Amino acid sequence: MVRASGTIRRILIDAGLITAEDWTRAREGGGGVLDALVAQGVIQEPPLLATLSKAARVVPVDLHRAVPDPKAVQSLPQEVCLEHLVLPLARNGEVLTIAVSDPFDIMLLDDLNILAEAKIRPVLSLPGQIKTKLSEVYDQDKKQVDELLGEVNSADLEVAQEEASEDLAFATAEGEDVPAVKLVNLVLTRALRDKASDIHIEPTDKNLRIRFRIDGRLIEIMTPPKSLGPSVMSRLKILASLDIAIRFEPQDGKFQIRFEGRTIDFRLSMLPVVGGEKAVMRILDQSGVASKLDTLGFEDRCLKDMLEAVSSAYGMVLVTGPTGSGKSTTLYASVREVATPEINVVTVEDPVEYRMDGVNQVPVNPKRGLTFAGALRSILRQDPDVVLVGEMRDLETIEAALTLAETGHLTFATLHTSDVQQTVNRIVDVFPAHQQQQIRTMLSFTLQAVVCQQLVAKQHGKGRVLAAEVMVANPAIRALIRDNKAHQIMSIIQTGGAAGMKTMNQSLFELYRAGTISYEDALDSTTDVADFERLMERHGAGGATGRRAR
Repeated sequence: MVRASGTIRRILIDAGLITAEDWTRAREGGGGVLDALVAQGVIQEPPLLATLSKAARVVPVDLHRAVPDPKAVQSLPQEVCLEHLVLPLARNGEVLTIAVSDPFDIMLLDDLNILAEAKIRPVLSLPGQIKTKLSEVYDQDKKQVDELLGEVNSADLEVAQEEASEDLAFATAEGEDVPAVKLVNLVLTRALRDKASDIHIEPTDKNLRIRFRIDGRLIEIMTPPKSLGPSVMSRLKILASLDIAIRFEPQDGKFQIRFEGRTIDFRLSMLPVVGGEKAVMRILDQSGVASKLDTLGFEDRCLKDMLEAVSSAYGMVLVTGPTGSGKSTTLYASVREVATPEINVVTVEDPVEYRMDGVNQVPVNPKRGLTFAGALRSILRQDPDVVLVGEMRDLETIEAALTLAETGHLTFATLHTSDVQQTVNRIVDVFPAHQQQQIRTMLSFTLQAVVCQQLVAKQHGKGRVLAAEVMVANPAIRALIRDNKAHQIMSIIQTGGAAGMKTMNQSLFELYRAGTISYEDALDSTTDVADFERLMERHGAGGATGRRAR
């Protein structure tokens, strides 16, 4: 999805065509803002295009009637056009006319100029029109089927079994659907080369939709025929040693691939949905694990606080954030900071995402009676020095982790919370009311630090950058936790009274002001838009335009 820039937002609001509330509602729909505004009847297409084209001094174009020149289309890579919703229409000498939805994205236009080796002449259209015309131009279904049935180099991939390995080209049961095998090989290979973190394969009314999550965003990659769906799902189940006969119940499995000399783990989740089954694979590349905290991108003060916290003799260090925010990577890097032959490190994970030499890693298996809480109770008898808890999900697990931290063990754990105040409250609120003050006291004594983090797409190219707040449990913070005043923690940090600590919004604002992330991505990442806007006003900053072409 291509986001409309803050410049477009200001132009439409200043022109009286929409309100800030209209923009927010359209943005919350999850699709393109401009198309949503038109679909919701907030604004009609003609005045929208007229206003933006006048402000940008570009010509609006009706793509329903346009016929792109095939030679012009070849001026840009297909993946660039699809990702950024741009469509080359005509080329006259060194001038390339391109339909765009955001003519104010100067950095994107500069990149297109370099990629096409031409002077770019932008014309304006709505994102939905561009997307529809792109589908017509590239005829993606036909191209993908041709690619699928062509030569796929299966030798690039090997399935790694527990005892042996076999080449995917020969890992085919008798009578198995060969096109499905080729498609799966193609998808796995392309996902690894595109550095995707997840693969989504799902049925739609007309086709099989395949999407990759790259740099935190889901991107549609291909839409092969829906008829391949059952065979593809069966192939994935075979790879993960699941029951291919089960189609109406969820299943989870895993498999390994050896690719370009690397061992890649895949975690497969199968879910029955309307129209068939959906498969989601999480890709875990062992070579991508950061070795130490100083490689993750923490700013200097946060890094210093983190290193001090993980060097504590005992207590609890919590890493929080949404799914896909890099919590596991931070935990593993924290363990690597302290793991030495003199230290007994034990982890409890579901699943074990990355294997670490010299660390005892316990895979949780509820079906066999091994839960987080049960494993932690057993670990107490294993003479641990450092314990990593993959996730504190319930009262028993939180209580066991607090007991470990209180009894002289350094304990690392994760929670799905978005700021330090919410983290403290989440732990306390899990317990019954009569026990909550005891937990506050225990937490105020054991807590060393809380790290809240997110990964935000870089504005100037591929990859994501870390935005984080680190709360060090100094005496003032401990007192607030103990006295049931956690709601005051954020105020102390915001006003600079917490020994140099800063909030997530302050981290996001600094990244935006440095040009590392866009205004839109900063807004998408904050949980307090009003506070972020106040920071913007205080420093006289304005909204930026979108990301560069990649």
